[in-house]
Amino acid sequence: MRASRFLLFSIGEHELWHYHTLSVVLRTLTWSLNALFEGVHPTLDVHGKSLPPHLQKVAGTLITSTALCFCVTEIRGDWSWHKKLWRFWKTSWVGKKMCHWCRAESTGCWEGLYWNLTESSSWVDKEFTLEEFMEERLPPYGICI
Repeated sequence: MRASRFLLFSIGEHELWHYHTLSVVLRTLTWSLNALFEGVHPTLDVHGKSLPPHLQKVAGTLITSTALCFCVTEIRGDWSWHKKLWRFWKTSWVGKKMCHWCRAESTGCWEGLYWNLTESSSWVDKEFTLEEFMEERLPPYGICI
């Protein structure tokens, strides 16, 4: 089980430049991991431009370890990491909208309060669908480079 997880990137929080650093790193990792999954050396670089001469020599050929197939199945981390990675929109543990996965709130009407666990709650057992999560919790800008 331990051999199924690989650290691909590490950076100190103080070294991040807003969300831009993670966007560049994730784009590069995605390009590289997609090549591993397909088992073929890329013919273009991460930005869709020509490869440097030393990489053009192997472009389009099979990656030697074709007996192995790699696939990203999950991105793991604590809430702090996921908040940075996904840049949850207008939510904060100390704000009104304090849950990233549902509409529970810290202030307001009784039905929406996060400590209301009764049948009158408007959020218990009502986590976002994927579409609702993307619409309400992901930022409207800066998703792609």
